[in-house]
Amino acid sequence: MALDLDFADIRLYPPSSHPGIWVLRPRSESIGNILGLLRGALAVLRTETAAKRLWIVEAERVRIHD
Repeated sequence: MALDLDFADIRLYPPSSHPGIWVLRPRSESIGNILGLLRGALAVLRTETAAKRLWIVEAERVRIHD
């Protein structure tokens, strides 16, 4: 899990070569916003796997790239 957008570059960090990457995109870096993103991602984790995938976690959605 990271706030660093460099991890979203699949050329440098191909999802298939990692256990799973979550990039958090909070509106601000407050603890409340970050916890809200994690809650949203955990809800998606109930139906989707994070293994070998890149997740871009935003307030409105979670984008998943294989």
